[in-house]
Amino acid sequence: MKKKVLLGVVILTVVLLATTVFATGVFSEKKDDSVPTIGFTNMADSIDFCMLVKIGLQKEAEKRGWKFISLDNALDGQKAIQNTDSLIQRKVDYAIIFNIDAATQPVISSKLKEANIPAMAIDIYLPGFPFFGVNNEISGKMGGEYIANYAKNEWGKEPDLYVILDNPMGGKYAKDRSDGCEAGLRKIYPNFPKLKIARVDAKADVLEAKKVMADVLTANPKAKNIAVTGINDQVCAGGLAALEEARRDRDSLVVSLGGDSSFLQQLQATKGKGAWKAAVLFGPEKYGEQIMVLIEKVFAGQELPEESHVNNVYIDESTIAKYYPSYAW
Repeated sequence: MKKKVLLGVVILTVVLLATTVFATGVFSEKKDDSVPTIGFTNMADSIDFCMLVKIGLQKEAEKRGWKFISLDNALDGQKAIQNTDSLIQRKVDYAIIFNIDAATQPVISSKLKEANIPAMAIDIYLPGFPFFGVNNEISGKMGGEYIANYAKNEWGKEPDLYVILDNPMGGKYAKDRSDGCEAGLRKIYPNFPKLKIARVDAKADVLEAKKVMADVLTANPKAKNIAVTGINDQVCAGGLAALEEARRDRDSLVVSLGGDSSFLQQLQATKGKGAWKAAVLFGPEKYGEQIMVLIEKVFAGQELPEESHVNNVYIDESTIAKYYPSYAW
């Protein structure tokens, strides 16, 4: 009987001790300071390009044994601010910001500085922090030059109409790309009439791009050799859809900036014979590797340059086998 009472007292003591330990948080989950946590706010998980960036970042973080947190900004600047707040609350060691809304970047920058969290911007400038991504002016010029050379060699004349699917919400990055597209065309056709350029707001969205492109086609019923470029593959996909729906794609040319899977699949399906013939490659699947190397330098106490850029090349029928052999035919 005494043994049973003693056993009961021991069990009760263990239970009370365990309750006290959990209540005081001794066994609560703690951040392992020996393992860096990388926080990423993605421009939009719904966009192929952005998902390739996200997958690459996660893969490279896991390769290094780092924790990786990813949140979806969903093309919404206010959501990007909320996601930044979440990263700050989680006390990430480094933040990677991919936010399409340039107007909200100063707010995000201030929050990160106040929290003393180092960060990097992808493709859209974040005041006071290093930038990684495309040289927007150069990539835009490459797109415009491709169009001008194609028009000269295939049509024997300048385009009847040059449509640039823009995104003013993107601020400097979008303006630099679109300005570059126009400058690239003028390198071959310096006197190209301003009236033959339609620069429209596609809002970085495929459906909006299709709509505004359709409006441009309606306003220019006699234009035949139509050239189209835009700030990313999504808007060019929308522009192409409008051309096809209006049955005006046969004598048109689309050149996108990005070169994600939506373009690669289109090029493969048409074997290079469709209107969407080329893209200026950004290589989103390689962003992760390049960014994590830069973050390693930060953790080692090194300072990063203000800007780090990807290398841009053309992807078309003649180069797809070199860069993406799985899509070649």
